[in-house]
Amino acid sequence: MLVQQTYHSPLGDMLLLGDEHALRGAWFKGQKYFMAGIDEPVVCASCDVLRQTAAWLDAYFAGKRPDPSALSLDPHGTPFQRRIWAMLLQIPYGQITTYGRLAEEAAQRMKRERMSAQAVGSAVGHNPISIIIPCHRALGTDGGLRGYAGGIEIKAALLELGFKDVFEVALGADMGAATEAEHYAERVATGKQAFMLTSCCPSWAMLIRHYFPESADKISNTLTPMVATARTIKKKYPDY
Repeated sequence: MLVQQTYHSPLGDMLLLGDEHALRGAWFKGQKYFMAGIDEPVVCASCDVLRQTAAWLDAYFAGKRPDPSALSLDPHGTPFQRRIWAMLLQIPYGQITTYGRLAEEAAQRMKRERMSAQAVGSAVGHNPISIIIPCHRALGTDGGLRGYAGGIEIKAALLELGFKDVFEVALGADMGAATEAEHYAERVATGKQAFMLTSCCPSWAMLIRHYFPESADKISNTLTPMVATARTIKKKYPDY
């Protein structure tokens, strides 16, 4: 017999379903494929599995990164669907993939020449354990938000939650480009020096100093993208 309980998430009520051994489902109420394939008796109650799942979700929505492997999961589906769901579990926090990449990886694992991205998308869409099996981290090839059984707005919110503490190195690159532009205007545009070399790549700057020491003083002293990004993070999170 299966037991179910409601979980009140910040994005809407969810229904958790399981037994004394494992979690079978976690759906947003009213979503597509809600409780699909469940033909066993269900009672409204609770059990250790559902209590552990609720605690996991509490941690997730509090901004922590609970490990899905801490829960016993038993999503029912075809062997192909279960393979795709297992691949979704390997997508780390703060990262995304596309249906196309999943299809390529599935084809390699199954030793096939190719795999349909549409077939993979269908398997992703039928994932019965929302959030914990992170199907929301799979996007279209162009990076667009494709169909999500819980709704596009919920998918966007989950992605934002997963990336709220992720910093792109491009942040530091943009900062460096702006600073180097200022230096160029001050030095080269005014005729104080003939040219200026970027400092964005430490290895490249070291080669210049080694092989062309006469041009070493032309290298910008702007922080590299990695260093600029790291200092930005340290300033915002001094205890990291």
